[in-house]
Amino acid sequence: MEEAAMRGQELAQAFGQARQAMQMPSRRQLLLKRLANLPTSHRAVQRLMEHFESERPTLLENAQKSLQRIWPRSVPINEKQLVVDAWLFAATKRLKGAGLRAWLATGRMEFDYKSFPGQFVTAILENWRRFAVCANPECEERYFFAKRSTQRYCERGECTRYALRKKAKKWWTERRAKKHTATKPNGKKRGRNHA
Repeated sequence: MEEAAMRGQELAQAFGQARQAMQMPSRRQLLLKRLANLPTSHRAVQRLMEHFESERPTLLENAQKSLQRIWPRSVPINEKQLVVDAWLFAATKRLKGAGLRAWLATGRMEFDYKSFPGQFVTAILENWRRFAVCANPECEERYFFAKRSTQRYCERGECTRYALRKKAKKWWTERRAKKHTATKPNGKKRGRNHA
């Protein structure tokens, strides 16, 4: 009986870990988005940080600077790799006990869920190809995850309207230029009676 109860607890714990493992990619993505766009003192960032072991505020600020530095698509991959390598070094340097695990639930190696540097590196690895910076200069959340490689604006309402206005202005400018060149006379004007 006691053995069955222990086995039940083990199964419940394994199920809890599997559920947490399935939720982690979306949590890590949210961490990146909030860390890139909000001040580190913002309540939303602080709430996310409650899931990790307590860290020095400078570590969080350094993570934000690193993330904002590698987020633009124009940054060469070798520069991005240097940042990821530095954070990986920081994550592995502080491994204690079970800091790196082979999770059967996900079928891969992962850092402990309480390790901020480890989860930060994992989040970058999972999402870096979708990093994009909104082309709207007044966007409040400039760093976003692009759904297509050609996406230049985030999907916030103000940015969508900005993109549509910019596109309409370009269209009118092009049409006006074509209209003026097409109707411009080539020589002297002739009167009605002159053919």
